[in-house]
Amino acid sequence: MDGGGSTPCVSPWCGEKCELLNCDETDCNGNGVCTNGSCKCKAGWYGSLCEKSYIHIIDMVLVVNTLVIVMIMEYVMCMERIVQ
Repeated sequence: MDGGGSTPCVSPWCGEKCELLNCDETDCNGNGVCTNGSCKCKAGWYGSLCEKSYIHIIDMVLVVNTLVIVMIMEYVMCMERIVQ
């Protein structure tokens, strides 16, 4: 821990309120490069330590869109049966 102020910080965070990132102590999770004390993430990654992937968000959107399409198709088929 880093006692940068009255609040003890957990590495790689530092500063009086643990608001600063010391990415020299981390490898940006292999998904970015530490530059001037902060992680610059590679394409497809985000977060203060490049720990989050846009791929997971895209996967979730595709699943939700697929479910919506299936529900619409089932609704249309049901309505066709009612009309006949």
